[in-house]
Amino acid sequence: MPEYIVIGLGIFGRSLATALQELGNEVIGVDIDRIVVQEMSGVIREAIQADATSEATVRELGVSNVDAAIVATGSPQDSIMITLILKKMGVSYVIAKAGDELHGEILRLVGADRVVFPEEETAMRLAHGIAVPEIVDYLSINRDM
Repeated sequence: MPEYIVIGLGIFGRSLATALQELGNEVIGVDIDRIVVQEMSGVIREAIQADATSEATVRELGVSNVDAAIVATGSPQDSIMITLILKKMGVSYVIAKAGDELHGEILRLVGADRVVFPEEETAMRLAHGIAVPEIVDYLSINRDM
């Protein structure tokens, strides 16, 4: 069974962790906010209160065995630090949430395997759904697909 760690349990991270768990995966959620961690404790396999910007703390989490780590923090600085730490720890696949292109570029430079822009991606899908109501869902593809 795949195992994922979601670091940052705000709206995006919480929704992602919940969906991954409901799809039959093992999910560990990490957030610095004790209240958020308590709210998620019955929803995902394990919810941990920790500061993931600390390399020692991330080492204690035992992240090297996860199939993927998702960095969903709201702070650009924190997400960059956490992404770098995860890659240094040997996490093979790191997905990081970015707020803008520059943030995304920095995340790629420090090793993120995939960068997502949730607000931008959702806005594009919604715009296509509004402009062409017959479209059930929208997926952008490139020339190589």
